[in-house]
Amino acid sequence: MPSWTLLGQSALSGVFIGALYGLLGLGLTLCWGLLRQINLAHFALVFLGAYLTYQLSADGVDPLLTLAAIAPAFFVFGVLLHWLLARFKVSPLNTLLVTFGFMVMIESLIQWIWSADFRRLESHYAGIKWKVGALFVPLPELLTLAIAVGLAVDLGTKRARLFAMERRRSRERREAHLQRSRRGRHRRRHRADDDVVAVDHVHALVKQDLAHQILADQHALDAVLDCHRP
Repeated sequence: MPSWTLLGQSALSGVFIGALYGLLGLGLTLCWGLLRQINLAHFALVFLGAYLTYQLSADGVDPLLTLAAIAPAFFVFGVLLHWLLARFKVSPLNTLLVTFGFMVMIESLIQWIWSADFRRLESHYAGIKWKVGALFVPLPELLTLAIAVGLAVDLGTKRARLFAMERRRSRERREAHLQRSRRGRHRRRHRADDDVVAVDHVHALVKQDLAHQILADQHALDAVLDCHRP
């Protein structure tokens, strides 16, 4: 039976790996959840960034310094890609096909340059670790966990604020629609009242005209009777 220390270290490693997967999932949340674009090239771009970091580190560049160049460059590329998809109004199904093509090209490029052999990034940061009780906490994994939690909290806060704004706008649109409906009902009711008044007025005029006609006919009949009376 494995010791409790081994189980604890394995659980801690699982948390760190989950944080890495969480970082990948945050990108998918932005693409699929907010931008409504299916970007299958997301993972291929992540692996391309990892290989570029490996190559620069192998050439003597500090691994953390590579982030200052690679992260902004891939951010600009992602923004450009999403802008092009939105500019030409590409449907979600077509974005899936287009980004799948990008993914195949990027993976072919990675395999052509670095081959499919296993590679490991060796740096002095990997040797920096702290002992907490019987467990060891490496610096790179701890940084990954901190970045993942920070971005998740920030994204969750912004998304909650965005949803609150959307609900408020939806409520304002419903209220405006209800107000327009009420004004429309009031206008129709006023027009109906005006029509009723107009009909009553016409009816009164017709009755008055008929009364005058009947009275004139009565006077004419009386005059004829008076003429023939002995």
